[in-house]
Amino acid sequence: MKKITFLLSAVAMMVTQGAAFGQTGLLFSQSDLTPTDLARISFTGTQFGTARSMGMGGAFTSLGADLTTMSLNPAGLGMYQSSELGITPMISITKSTNTDPIGITNGDNTKTRFSPANIGTAINFYQGSGGLTSFTFGVAYNKVADFNVSNSMQHGSNSSSVADLFMRQLAGTSHSSMNSATFRNTGIDKWGALMAYNTYLIDAGGTNGEYISDAIANNAVIYQGTILNTRGSIGEYNFAAGFNFQNKLYLGFSVGVQDLLFKQTVSYTESYENNSGAADPAVGMFYGQSYKITGTGVNFKVGLTYRPVDELRIGFAVHTPTYMNTTHSYNAGMTVYFPDGDNWDDSPTDRYDYDFSTPTRLLGGISYTFGNIGILAVDYERAWYNSMRLNGDDIDYRWGFNDEVKYLFKGNNTIRAGAEVRPFGPDVALRAGFTYTDSMVDIDLAREAYDSPVPRQNIGASGGIGFRLGRLSYLDLAYSFNHTRYTDYYVYHYVTSANAVWDSGNPTQKTDRHSVVATLGFRF
Repeated sequence: MKKITFLLSAVAMMVTQGAAFGQTGLLFSQSDLTPTDLARISFTGTQFGTARSMGMGGAFTSLGADLTTMSLNPAGLGMYQSSELGITPMISITKSTNTDPIGITNGDNTKTRFSPANIGTAINFYQGSGGLTSFTFGVAYNKVADFNVSNSMQHGSNSSSVADLFMRQLAGTSHSSMNSATFRNTGIDKWGALMAYNTYLIDAGGTNGEYISDAIANNAVIYQGTILNTRGSIGEYNFAAGFNFQNKLYLGFSVGVQDLLFKQTVSYTESYENNSGAADPAVGMFYGQSYKITGTGVNFKVGLTYRPVDELRIGFAVHTPTYMNTTHSYNAGMTVYFPDGDNWDDSPTDRYDYDFSTPTRLLGGISYTFGNIGILAVDYERAWYNSMRLNGDDIDYRWGFNDEVKYLFKGNNTIRAGAEVRPFGPDVALRAGFTYTDSMVDIDLAREAYDSPVPRQNIGASGGIGFRLGRLSYLDLAYSFNHTRYTDYYVYHYVTSANAVWDSGNPTQKTDRHSVVATLGFRF
């Protein structure tokens, strides 16, 4: 375990922004893309789609004739015998429960959001009796991921401050360059430390040229709090085709274009008590950071479904990585409060571009139809998170980043199961589903603290009901619940050469998502 801890620290210090100074954690990972960012925006443990699909837990790899299949197994388009148009609005309520390093549960942080889960159409262009029995083309929007989570933590008292890290981060930086234009334009990786200097949280009063803090006494009691808010989503626009060969073999392919918005704000506060021993005692400080990723990407899916007998269907699909082109922006501000007034400083807005690729995914599914009574379906999905890659021209940075990805992450597994029964005849269907996704992080490393919360387990349950409204329309309703556990993470962390540690401890996070969806569809 000591070896694992040492390797994790070494890799994190090598790759994480500002790593040359030995710090890591949430407050020091916002100004640049990190492997944990890539993992969070690649995670698809929560299955979104039509109400029928969500009600059955997303177990649709072998099932077809549903608009969600374009995002799972496009071979399912080949099962359409007519054309269809459907829209699925969704209301999601997300509650996040956080426990701080000393064991205090900070309660629920709730976000409610209305958004489309699926909108699409499938056009059945051909029906025949030859080798090619039918051909269907589909276009659909499907939500892939939702990042809307709010977290707030009060960490209790601490003997260390983030100012301890800022002082060490500036070690070796001459005092005369602290206000130079060159430093301000090129020092974005340590802008927090520069703002701490400009607001007099730390000062250049050391006898040997080091940085000290006249604002915080050595015996001060420090109360810390963190608010972490993320918002945004990934939507996928699919263009797909499905082929039916003699109602036995179904083949399909799709091109997916993804639209990414990931915005994260971190608000960190400290207040000081028993601080009269400081040369210029501060009352408290606020450090806010805003980090945004926008971009587009493309992926390809190919799938098949085989029907050896009428009741049994076996499906497979491969999803290539999504190749993303993104723009990142970052800015920050800091205020330090003194009895006689406040000092404030901010950073410039920094923008930069990255190309990266998400995991490859392999899906398999099997389903059985019991006449007109019901359906049972089970899916398995494997996603290789250790295959995520940063692409581009900066070879040195890319190699270090990709090595850390391979070290921190692994392939994970998802099981989905669903059932549909029609106890009252063909016009009413009752549905239920279950999902389980295991960890994408190494089983040993999962006990370490990362620089941001990364999903490590997802458990979901769902149910729904469907109504046939005449021959050409239908209404489906579904409720989905997902419980996600995250890795522990540092707010800030620093280890000196003498193994002294300054950190905020490692908070834990759990998130419950309640989703209600309705699909109104028309067949023609």
